[in-house]
Amino acid sequence: YTSMQDLRTSALQFQQSDPVDADSKAVFGHVSWNPIEPLTLTGGIRYTKESKTYQYIRQRVYLDPTSVAAGGVLPLNGTVGKYSGERVDYRANLQYAITDDVMAYGQFSTGFKGGGVNPRPFFVQQALSFGPETLQSYEIGLKTDFFDRKVRLNIAAFFSKYKGVQLSLSNCLAITGPAAAAPCALPVNAGDADIKGIEIETTIRPVEDMTIDGAISYLDFKYKRFGTYTGVNAAGVTSTVAVGGPTNLNGPQFGDYAPYTPKWKWSAGAQYEIDLGNTGSLTPRIDASYQGKIYTVSANRSSNRIDAYTVANARLTWRNADRDLDVSLEVTNLFDEYYLLTLYDQTVGGQGYANAQPGHPREWAVSVKKKF
Repeated sequence: YTSMQDLRTSALQFQQSDPVDADSKAVFGHVSWNPIEPLTLTGGIRYTKESKTYQYIRQRVYLDPTSVAAGGVLPLNGTVGKYSGERVDYRANLQYAITDDVMAYGQFSTGFKGGGVNPRPFFVQQALSFGPETLQSYEIGLKTDFFDRKVRLNIAAFFSKYKGVQLSLSNCLAITGPAAAAPCALPVNAGDADIKGIEIETTIRPVEDMTIDGAISYLDFKYKRFGTYTGVNAAGVTSTVAVGGPTNLNGPQFGDYAPYTPKWKWSAGAQYEIDLGNTGSLTPRIDASYQGKIYTVSANRSSNRIDAYTVANARLTWRNADRDLDVSLEVTNLFDEYYLLTLYDQTVGGQGYANAQPGHPREWAVSVKKKF
């Protein structure tokens, strides 16, 4: 899109050019200390101040007063949305070298994702700001090398507490009332959540010139609380309602996962470099990756679920004896797996459809790399 957008459908025609004034300032410090040889203590602190001003421009197509436009869009013209906030974050890390090949660590850190203003309101009632998403994270782990560095194994386990989780609502009934409930793409601080997880990665060299690599991760996501907003019900009565949970079936529910958050992911690959003497070397490689099912909307439904999939790739590389020229033949999505990357769910709120972007089919490529 250019800065001036001309959006035309049978029911929605307008031009937009939304100027945004964003400002972010930060100052931070970092210190590391070795009180005894195998122990390292690290600390850090950061102060951030940010602000955003968003002005909505909604004009009739080519300034034509006779053009058709959705009744709720044009009143947005000239509306200004503002957000400002400041934050102090810090990190404390301890690492201990048990041996020259094994290091254990533990750390506590905080962080945040900045707040802002809804960039895509369909009605004036949706021109709202939202606050930052904040995090407290605890992590422990091991980083190791075994068998004369033939096996590298890293393990990390973590527990994170999120406050004010930022999610986009596809139905704004809880906030804007029935007159401006849908369509909706409003970011809100939906509530609080805990994430527990573990990540394991390894690189193995069982024999010279052979490499095996792999990684696996598990995430357990759980909503602990849903935020509340003031809304207007169908009878015009103002009341406080939850973004999700049993009292608002249009929003996320306890047991739902955050959008694009798989429970399981893994990858694995292997390659072997075959020495061809004066003619160089030949290296075949194969790898595969798996992603568990995900949901693309905070309110998990079958209409916004992307099923689990596994994609494999293969590559054959010839390298000359001087090791400054590579020629590779590669195949991505080796088994021509059909899978989805994104899914836009509009089955709720009267739209009645969902569309998706599939991943690339099997593709072949030849690449040449020369070092000078």
